[in-house]
Amino acid sequence: MTGSLLLVLAALFGGLLWSILYLKTRNILVPIISHIFFDILLLIVFPLV
Repeated sequence: MTGSLLLVLAALFGGLLWSILYLKTRNILVPIISHIFFDILLLIVFPLV
C-alpha cells in the first residue's frame, strides 16, 4: 500500500462530508464552495498560524 493512511482517511471523511452536503441541499455549488473554503484554509491560512 502506498501513501499515508491518514491521507486516505482524510479523503474518505472529506468525500463523505461533501456527499452529505450535496444530498441535503441538492445543490452542487454548496459542496464546491465548501471545498474551496477548506482548500483556502488548508493551503493559505493554517500555514501562517
